[in-house]
Amino acid sequence: MIEPQQIHDLSPNELSPLLTASTAEGFRFLSRLAAEWDAGTVRFDGAGERLLGSYDGGQLVAVGGC
Repeated sequence: MIEPQQIHDLSPNELSPLLTASTAEGFRFLSRLAAEWDAGTVRFDGAGERLLGSYDGGQLVAVGGC
């Protein structure tokens, strides 16, 4: 069963397959997330903020923030 979990450390290796797929489909939101995460400008660590990821067999298959 795939359930969302809070992500505290977003590694480029786990995000890479999603980033490649989303870029190929013309979406830029994950490349923006990766760049801002690496720069430290976005961490989803404010009051009420969360970065969530869903994993299937240990592989990140979805990501979203609120």
